[in-house]
Amino acid sequence: MLKTLRDHPDLYESIHEILALVKNAEGQTDTADEVEEKLIELVRELGVRTMKGWGDKRQEHIVDQFKKKNPDARYGKKND
Repeated sequence: MLKTLRDHPDLYESIHEILALVKNAEGQTDTADEVEEKLIELVRELGVRTMKGWGDKRQEHIVDQFKKKNPDARYGKKND
C-alpha cells in the first residue's frame, strides 16, 4: 500500500489530510459536526483524485492498445 501511495502523491496527500483529522482529536475549536463536514469534503476530494488517476491510466492503456494494433496510424493533428 505504501508503494502505491508513493506512486500516487495526490492520493497520499488526501489520505494524509484525512489522518490529520484523527490526530487533531484534541483540538479545542472543532466540533464533531465541523470534523464531519471536513471529512466529507476530504473524502469527496479523494474520490475525484482517484477517478482522475484511474481515467488517466485507462486512457494511456487504450492509446497503447490502439498503437499496438495500428502501428501505421498517424497520431496528432491533421495538417491542412
